[in-house]
Amino acid sequence: MKNKVFYAIVSFFILGFIWMKFQSTDEKDTVEVKLPNEFKLDERSKELVGSWLIEGGDWGFVLHSDGTATSINSATLVYQRWRIHNGKLCLRAKSMGNHTQSVSEDCSVYKIEKRRGRLVLGADETKTAYKKIEK
Repeated sequence: MKNKVFYAIVSFFILGFIWMKFQSTDEKDTVEVKLPNEFKLDERSKELVGSWLIEGGDWGFVLHSDGTATSINSATLVYQRWRIHNGKLCLRAKSMGNHTQSVSEDCSVYKIEKRRGRLVLGADETKTAYKKIEK
């Protein structure tokens, strides 16, 4: 009888510990993105620095000259950094949904239309246009 009570108490504490572990709200599972010590911009990349809003909308991103990126009016897609890789614009973002988070980097071909102040990401039917805004 004493052994059953002992095992029941131990089991209760183990299950309680496991439950508390999964209910924890600390950010231990958050992925920390470390940027390279030096972010270099070439002349074409310098044209990307600034604030971009999706055409016809009020959300977008800011590309900073140090390689970091921030979101504009978006709580669920948090831009973190950007870079040019193999001629493509790569945007790293954290997507936050219903109790889930993921970090991804999407690389797209891009075209800067200086005259129109536009940035076009993607090709063919997947094109998305952004308008540069002055702050």
